[in-house]
Parts: sequence; C-alpha cells; structure tokens
Amino acid sequence: MDITDHLKDKKYVAFLDVLGFKELVRTKGEKLNRYFTTIENALIDIQSDKKEITSQLVSDSTILACDFTSQNLKLLLKAVQTIQARCALENIWIRGAITIGDIYFNRDLNIVVGNGLSDAYLLESQEKFPRVIIDPKILKTEYGFGTRKLFIERFNYDNEKNRIAPLIHDSLEQNESIENEAIFVAFAERIIYENIDNLEVIYINIQNELYNSQITYQKYLWLKQYFINSLTRMSYYYENMKHFKLPYDYKTYGKLDAYKSKFVHL
Repeated sequence: MDITDHLKDKKYVAFLDVLGFKELVRTKGEKLNRYFTTIENALIDIQSDKKEITSQLVSDSTILACDFTSQNLKLLLKAVQTIQARCALENIWIRGAITIGDIYFNRDLNIVVGNGLSDAYLLESQEKFPRVIIDPKILKTEYGFGTRKLFIERFNYDNEKNRIAPLIHDSLEQNESIENEAIFVAFAERIIYENIDNLEVIYINIQNELYNSQITYQKYLWLKQYFINSLTRMSYYYENMKHFKLPYDYKTYGKLDAYKSKFVHL
C-alpha cells in the first residue's frame, strides 16, 4: 500500500484534545465514561448530518477532516462547535486546532497520517486555553477569505443575518484579550441559544473548579471571561432586536444579564 498516493490533496483538518484526560483515566470514574459516550454520540450525529466530514476517535483525541471547500469548512466549524458544546456541559473541556494539509484515514488498519494532522497537532499543543483555534493561514487571500473581519462575517452570517450562535468568536471590543492572540471556534453562544438554563451547569462547574489549584486556575479563569464576553455580545444583539422591534426570544433575553452577573461575581 502506497500511503503517499492518498496524500496529494489539501483538506481542512481539525485535531481536538481533552484537557485533563490523564486525570480522567487515573480516577477511572463516571466522567471518563461520559467523555467517550459524549464524543461517540456527537460523531454519530455529525456523520449523519454532515457526511462530507471524516472523523476518528483515538483515545483523548478526535480527528476531523473534509475536502478543501468553503462550504465544507463551515460544516467542519459546526461539527467542532457541536463537540465543544456537548463536552462543556459535562465539564469536559476541549482544546484543539484547525488547519490545512493532507491527511489519510484507514480505519481497517487504524491509520491516520498526514501533514495536516501533524500541523494541527503542533498548533493544539501550543495552545493553553480550552478552545479550538483556527490557523491564520486559512484566512490568507489565496484561500478566498481575506481579513479576519471578512472571514468572521462570511462564516458567522453568510446570508443568515439573524444568526445568533456564531461559528467564530467575535467580540464587541477589538481589544478583548481573549480574542487578540487567536481566532477560535465559538461555542458559548451555541449553549446559550439552545437552552440558556444550561448555563447553570457551566456556572456550577466553573465555580467548583476555579480556585482548586494554580494548575487549573488559568483555564477556568479564561472560561469565566469567555462566557462573560459571550453573554455581553448576545445581550447587545437582543437589545438591537428589541430596539428595532424585531422578533426575539424573550425568555433568553430576560436571563442574559442575570447569568452575566453570576459569572462576573465568580
């Protein structure tokens, strides 16, 4: 078998890793079972809805790939967002990266190989926060996305001007520290939009973990700030909807500030 024959075309590749997986394995508790169940169910749903995406679960790592088109990239971003949001509700936090490169899957031989996988793994290993970053080279003009602003507009809206749950994090303030050094997949708004009361689970988990140790403090502090930022953005969105007398979800709107206050005071 000549593997190099399968490594000729560019693809979008995502490599996702679980923070704290060694501790999950060491304790051998229910949380480890929940991780595999959550990921496996998410991959089944993704494969059912988005057949363009190839995926493989290897221990604490999930690998996703799709052909090199703009529409497929959008599907890949949605798939990553799905995995992040579902895992977050189980207090399982995902770190990862999306890049461009070749990759070959062979499930019969349990092989996953390619420059795309290697590059995504290296990017992920350099990331310190629980988020999935997007390789800036995806934004280069040669790939048709131009600047960061145009990239975000294309994938967060793209003829869906009323989209509430963005695919890419887009802060209201350009000087927000959580966005300056990386472009990353949004998942907080997805959780809020699907059921804002799920934020209570997120809040309790961050509250329980935030001051446990210096080792994990930075991770949970970042999560706290990220959810505050996302709640602020959604509140701003609903304020505009209300101002222009457009239809919006009254239930969600009424709870945004209350949850934001809770996160602020953690």
